[in-house]
Amino acid sequence: MKCHKKQLYLLTSVFLVALPDIILACDKCFGAGVDTPVTQGISLAMLALLGITGSVLGGITAFFLFLRRRAKMFESGEILVTEKGEILNHPGLLRDIKKD
Repeated sequence: MKCHKKQLYLLTSVFLVALPDIILACDKCFGAGVDTPVTQGISLAMLALLGITGSVLGGITAFFLFLRRRAKMFESGEILVTEKGEILNHPGLLRDIKKD
């Protein structure tokens, strides 16, 4: 397996050295024409994509944090789940159930 990784790295480095045009940026991204409408549009598009991606990842993170908090509450006995799947988290109901 190590041999394959070394060969892949070697092949990639030789390929990039032999064809440097692949790794060079285009004239719009490289800096020729910084104030053109094209580069401003590309910049705004990248910011929009970063915003959308960040909000989706933030929502996923918030969901898993919610699940973690709910699991801790369940383990500590702050909430109970009935046989019907109802969630009980009212302190008065929990005291009455625990006494029985």
